[in-house]
Parts: sequence; structure tokens; C-alpha cells
Amino acid sequence: GTAYAPVSAQVEMQLTAVAKYGENYFLTVDGALAYLQKTVKDENVKITLLRGMNPSRISTVDCEGYEKVKRAIASTWRGSIVSPYLMVQCSDSRHWGRLSDRVYRFSPIEFVGAERGTIHGTDERIALTSIAKSVEFFYRFIKKC
Repeated sequence: GTAYAPVSAQVEMQLTAVAKYGENYFLTVDGALAYLQKTVKDENVKITLLRGMNPSRISTVDCEGYEKVKRAIASTWRGSIVSPYLMVQCSDSRHWGRLSDRVYRFSPIEFVGAERGTIHGTDERIALTSIAKSVEFFYRFIKKC
């Protein structure tokens, strides 16, 4: 006969989904765990949380602060469309979210072509024209405040 050794597999998952058909399983780490435990119906599969972090709070856009950010973006990058979106990266803003529902996760740097692939990597670089635009944005934003 053939002998098989037991295999222990550890799978690390990063959940970036927000909701599943109106059921908000993925709004918290606990919700995601509950969903997995409900879905995986195999007693040989053990689901264990190694570490987790709940998503940041959703920031309000119905306020003067957001409008100032929006106007500074629109006047710096003329013709751009400013719209809230889901930021899937983990930024330091998550620490400020406990203090306010007006934390906007925005980086005023335009990456062109291959520059995007250098973020946090070897030979990371930003074009001087992009840095100049970033300074222009912050100048306009601070002036509006």
C-alpha cells in the first residue's frame, strides 16, 4: 500500500471585499471569520485567525473639509474627476480614523508608466514634474484652509 504523510497547510488571506449581496460579512474581521466558518463545511478544516485588522471608518464627504480637498485637486489637475473610492492599501491614516470620520486617504502624486512598479521597491523614484504638482496641490489646499 501507499503511505501518506499528513499535510498541514497554512493559508494567509487578505480580505478586501466590502460586502456580499447586501450581507456585510466582510465589514469586520469577526464577520469574515464567521462567513468562512459558515461556508467551509469540512470538519477537517480548521480556521484560525493569526492576525487581523478591521477596515478604516468610511469618511464623510458631506462636509466643508472634503470640498476643500476636492477643489484643490480639481484646480491642480484640471479636468480630473474627483470621487470617493475604496482604498485597498493599508495607510497610516487608519490610526487617525479613531479620532475623526474626516480622514481622507489621498496621495497627490501622479505616477506615470513604469514609475508605478517602483513604489516601495528597488530604484523607487518620482518624476520631478510629479513632485512639483504635489507641492502645487498642497499650496492650494493650505490656502483654502
